[in-house]
Amino acid sequence: MVVLIGTVPYAATAEVAKCLGVYTKRKEVNERRPTYIKMDGKNRFLWYHNQRWRFGVLDDRNKHDCDICCDDDASFSPENVGSSWRARVSGLDFQV
Repeated sequence: MVVLIGTVPYAATAEVAKCLGVYTKRKEVNERRPTYIKMDGKNRFLWYHNQRWRFGVLDDRNKHDCDICCDDDASFSPENVGSSWRARVSGLDFQV
């Protein structure tokens, strides 16, 4: 289980706040790493793609689009990332 909590940056997109919540591990893996689905059924997903852990919409899971991300190629689970998470701000990345 992964829990994403906190305050989103003032200028963050509305989609960033929708990522906050509790995620449960799925059987499906992506790039040899676990994937997670948000428990409230709001179509939010946590996955690893192209050297980044990403929170975003389920349909975007194999794209570069996401609402919150973290560059961390060494971590095989999101609980162990060593880098800062970033939130999308009007199409740009913003470090949180």
